[in-house]
Amino acid sequence: MVLTIIGVWGVEGGSVARAQLVSRSSTRQPSFRDAFMEVWHEPKSRRFAIFVFVSMLAYSAQDLILEPFAGAVFAFTPGETTKLSGVQHAGTLIGMALVPLIGAVYPRSRVNLQLWTVGGCLASAIALLCLAAAAIVGPSWPLRETVFMLGVTNGAYAVAAIGSMMVLISAGDEKREGVRM
Repeated sequence: MVLTIIGVWGVEGGSVARAQLVSRSSTRQPSFRDAFMEVWHEPKSRRFAIFVFVSMLAYSAQDLILEPFAGAVFAFTPGETTKLSGVQHAGTLIGMALVPLIGAVYPRSRVNLQLWTVGGCLASAIALLCLAAAAIVGPSWPLRETVFMLGVTNGAYAVAAIGSMMVLISAGDEKREGVRM
């Protein structure tokens, strides 16, 4: 909570008063449907939205699969599968922290967040393929390490996808930041 407050302290600045001034003085606003269709016709925004939708669907589906998989293939108890989910979430947190840390150490790596997004997504797919291999190999497979790497790659993907989305928000011809978000 304290980190959140520190992170957003002073972000709004004087923009709230300016936003109220602009909203009162502006003319008729287009409907949400019109604004959405305008943004949807921008190829880059549309492709990215479809990519994020499909990849986030897979991202969230793995939570439904992981615990029953560990129970069925590796004979984990419910408590052990819950701990395994904790290993994945710890990896996710580390992956989310690694992207900005690498960006701080190697500033040139921040240039293309979409490359980070696709790379994180592909690395997550490789980690999922390793889990599929674990089903074939069985209990001798390093399951916890594989799940941890899945978490790290998911975290890197998620942070890069959010960063890419933030960059795309201000792109385009009209001021449609809210719709792009």
